[in-house]
Amino acid sequence: MRFHGLHILLPLLLAACGHAPEAADAIDAASNTVGVIHPPPSDDPRWEVNEATREGVRAMRDLVEGYPANGLRNGVLKDTLEAHLTLIFERCTMDGEGHERLHDFLLPLYHLFRELPPEPGAEQVAAIGRHLEGFGEEFR
Repeated sequence: MRFHGLHILLPLLLAACGHAPEAADAIDAASNTVGVIHPPPSDDPRWEVNEATREGVRAMRDLVEGYPANGLRNGVLKDTLEAHLTLIFERCTMDGEGHERLHDFLLPLYHLFRELPPEPGAEQVAAIGRHLEGFGEEFR
């Protein structure tokens, strides 16, 4: 079994996500927009996420859709997916219910990635793709 840094970092990232440094809090208070995610408007019930989250999900979707033609063999697909997930957690700016919903969406991906062998089967990759496709149903 391979050991990845994500196994150690995930609990730390989950705990730290949303706790910005004091300087960032001052910017938030002054601008009232940076790092603050408002509940979805009534005409679009999805939660707004930051661009880093959207880009991370899009990149993971592209990796999964392009596999195995993209040549990410010998555990590289798994490592690359985990790296994108880690970046999403590191760059998280959400708070409140939307923050919790995002974590509820991302945590199953962690488990799916953890179980990937170096050469994942089509069904394993498809399961990740199906989960990622659900992102747009709850987030924008």
